[in-house]
Amino acid sequence: MQNNRSASLVKSSLSITVVLLVCKTLSFARDMLLANYLGASELSDVFLASSGVLFLFTSFVRSPFATSYLPIATEHYLHDPEQGRSPFFGKIYSAALALGTIFLLAMLLFLRPLVELMVPGFSPEAKAQLTNLLFLQLPVVLFVMVSIVVFGNLRLLGRLSLAESSNGVIALVYVLYLLLFRHHITAVGLGLSTVAAYGVSLFPYMATAARGGIPLRLRRFSCKDPEIREIFLAMLPFLLSDCAKQVNSVVDRIVASLLDSGSVTIQSYASKMTITEVGLISTAVSMVIFAQASRLSAEHDTGGLEELVSSGLKFVSFLVIPCCVGTILYRYEIISVLFGRGAFTQENVRLTANTMMIYAVGMLGTGIQDVLSRTMHATKHRKFPAMLGAGSVLLNTVLNLLLYRPFGVYGLAAASSAALLLKIPFYAVYTHRRVVPFTDGRGIVKSTFLTTALAFAACFLSLPVKSVVLDYTGSTLAGLLAGAAVAAALYLSAALLTQKDLRAKLLRR
Repeated sequence: MQNNRSASLVKSSLSITVVLLVCKTLSFARDMLLANYLGASELSDVFLASSGVLFLFTSFVRSPFATSYLPIATEHYLHDPEQGRSPFFGKIYSAALALGTIFLLAMLLFLRPLVELMVPGFSPEAKAQLTNLLFLQLPVVLFVMVSIVVFGNLRLLGRLSLAESSNGVIALVYVLYLLLFRHHITAVGLGLSTVAAYGVSLFPYMATAARGGIPLRLRRFSCKDPEIREIFLAMLPFLLSDCAKQVNSVVDRIVASLLDSGSVTIQSYASKMTITEVGLISTAVSMVIFAQASRLSAEHDTGGLEELVSSGLKFVSFLVIPCCVGTILYRYEIISVLFGRGAFTQENVRLTANTMMIYAVGMLGTGIQDVLSRTMHATKHRKFPAMLGAGSVLLNTVLNLLLYRPFGVYGLAAASSAALLLKIPFYAVYTHRRVVPFTDGRGIVKSTFLTTALAFAACFLSLPVKSVVLDYTGSTLAGLLAGAAVAAALYLSAALLTQKDLRAKLLRR
């Protein structure tokens, strides 16, 4: 039975990973087309900034709701009779729509002040264009709030891969619009494609949830309803700790708007690259750690919890560090392949590549933060991540304001990376003293330094291969792929030879 569960877990994880990769590929295709047709222009800045303003409120709710809703909804789905489930799920849909309506009205009433707050450096023409674009996109707020519940219900029904595929559908609609109207791309067209993308991505999933026995039926609810209050109270700790990432992103975009035209585009593309890389790794690892740490904490198995956290930190470092080093050394090739064509000039490529390099320095901080914060939530130490998140927002804001004038968009990336890296010692000390002691602390540090050395050695040794292939074929893509393949082979071989623990785990039957 245990082997069957393990096989099912691996199969589900792999299928989700494949879906996420496909979605990310479509998302990058959208960005590549935008860069090709618009470059780092005012219209590109306006469109990318619109996402930050449009999802200003809903982005804070999405992840905390998913974390708190699923356990409570699972109990109702399993224990309530089929006809008795409808009132609970109907109340949740109604609450989500009511909250979405509040967000929509708030944006409608304060749209111009929000634009002034979010992009203070935009020209008056760009601010007016952004305001009109946001007004056109407002129905998306309701779509997003309903989708949060719909995708939670799909996860409840075991349709995990389907729930994770929505971003791919959204990106596909954008890609179709950009290809069909590549010679007539306008702010109005981008706004209408946004509404269409989120609408198309919602209704098929609603039908799937309905076939699974959870249709969208609205029910009257009260804010004093114990089940509604239970979900929202459970959200608060996750909401406070998750806000830091969202607010830091908002701050970066606000300060980027104070720089030259195109800076918002460059900052968005550079940060998205590093967030995507580390997200695919740390999200998967931290989700597994969250589930296992919850069980070990309930069983009061301190030894098992310490081993789990140590293994998680080593594994995240083993995966994230080579990605970080590779991103730094291959930055020009990566950005050239993805965006270096059409209206996206070589100067845009240079600025984006160097900005991405600085963002990449903070990738390890993101990975370690995800592992340790999930461990703290699993062991009910929820206040510290929220407090540290608030501190990081303040630090990131101060550093942004200090660095953006002398260093431009590079200063924004440096501020974000510094804020992430400075959180590592605080997380480590608190975990060691309050959550679980690191009896293998030296081993973790040694493994991190060894991994860093191996990653740099492998990537440096792969550079001549990249140059030879590039000279022979004249293709930047071929050179990038050849260099990355050689670097990966060298790194894995060296890691297996030098790290006994890793070798034992990978070669264990």
